[in-house]
Amino acid sequence: MQGCSTLPDMQGCIKRLDVKLHEDLQYYTQVYDYAFRLILDSNRKNIDIDDAIQYWTLFFQPVYPVHIESNLLESWFHFLRDEGKTLISKDTWHMLLLFFQQYPTIQSIIDGYDETAAWPFIIDEFYEFLQDH
Repeated sequence: MQGCSTLPDMQGCIKRLDVKLHEDLQYYTQVYDYAFRLILDSNRKNIDIDDAIQYWTLFFQPVYPVHIESNLLESWFHFLRDEGKTLISKDTWHMLLLFFQQYPTIQSIIDGYDETAAWPFIIDEFYEFLQDH
């Protein structure tokens, strides 16, 4: 709760939270993780790929704390569509942020990806997709 009781208080609060979202990685991560629950339809455990792509397009813009190459995000979308992926699990949603933090470029993935690390299987598939393309 922000304790806002007037319109100017609310405007000030929104401005502070906007700055925090752009500068504070921990807060950005909290908002990112919370977004999964907001996107999720009731009585479902996964989100539709089209919804996920729309939100990832918003979350992975250069103005936010997690900076990735735009072609990396486009490659991820291309992979999802080419492979016929239709649903994204909460684990994949959460781990993708960590993955992009660790590997912000396609080259960093190619050079340093550890296939024995505990990434979701879909991320392993994405690594193989990048090697093939």
